[in-house]
Amino acid sequence: MSPTFLLVVFLGVLLLTTCSLADHDHHKPPHKPPPLGPRPPHKPPPLGPRPPPKHKLPTPLDNEAAVPLKDVEALYKPPGKKPPHSPYKPPYKPPPSN
Repeated sequence: MSPTFLLVVFLGVLLLTTCSLADHDHHKPPHKPPPLGPRPPHKPPPLGPRPPPKHKLPTPLDNEAAVPLKDVEALYKPPGKKPPHSPYKPPYKPPPSN
């Protein structure tokens, strides 16, 4: 490689990295002073046993919205028969021309 080409590439890399490093300081977030009031005390989480989760009460089985078991059995349909498999057909080949 020629020294001119290497010099141009080096200057291009140097120029691009210098510009990006120069812009780096402009993107800092603004400085906020700490609050003047007293800080609330930090409370660690309790280490004892956790209370059980709260659940909904179970719905009774006599609910009108529930479908009776007999109706479900009457609605069941066994799967139908699948159509028979057709034998393999090779792709169409034109007859040889003599």
